Amino acid sequence: MERYYAFWRRLGAGLFDGIILTIISLLCAKYIFSYTQLPSFALTVALSILPFLYSVLLTGLFGQTIGKIIMGVKVLDLGERKVIGIKRAILRDSVPIILQILSLCILGLHAIEVLSVTDEVSSVAESIISWTSFLWFIIELITMFLNRKRRAVHDLMASSVVISLKGLRFDKLDEELAAKRSSSANANKSSNS
Repeated sequence: MERYYAFWRRLGAGLFDGIILTIISLLCAKYIFSYTQLPSFALTVALSILPFLYSVLLTGLFGQTIGKIIMGVKVLDLGERKVIGIKRAILRDSVPIILQILSLCILGLHAIEVLSVTDEVSSVAESIISWTSFLWFIIELITMFLNRKRRAVHDLMASSVVISLKGLRFDKLDEELAAKRSSSANANKSSNS
C-alpha cells in the first residue's frame, strides 16, 4: 500500500520538471527563436506546446519524465505492469491542454484584434481560465487523498496509477534501518525464548 503514497515525490517531480522545462524554454528562446523571424505569438505557441509534448511523450512512452525518474515515481496502467501509452497520456493531460489552448486563443484574438477583444474582456477571460486551473488543482488534490491508490482525477480519466519505486538512496537507508530493527526484534524474541 505504501507504494501509492507518493504525494511528496510527485510534487518534487513536478518541481524538477518545471526547472528542466524553464531551462529548455530559455535555451530555445535564446538560441533557436532569436535567429528566426517568427512573430512573438508563434514563439508563445511553440513554448506553450513544449511542456505538453514533454509530459505526454515521456509519460506515454516510458512512464516517467525526468523529474519522475529523479524522484522515483512511475505512471503505469491499473495492472501496474506497463506504461500507459501516448493516447492515455494525452487523456491524462487533457484538462491542462484544453485550458492552455483556450488561453492561447484569447491571447491570439487579442494580438491580432480579429474580434476587437478589449483588454478588459481578455483580462476577464484569463481570470476565468486561471481560476479554473486553480480549481482543477484543488480537485486533483482532494481526489488524490480520498482513494486507496492515491489516484488524482487525471489518473482516473486515463486509468493510470502513480507508484513509488524503490531504490532511491533514502529508500535504501530506510530499508537498511528496517532490516536492522527486524533483526533486533528477532534477536530479542530468540533471547526471550
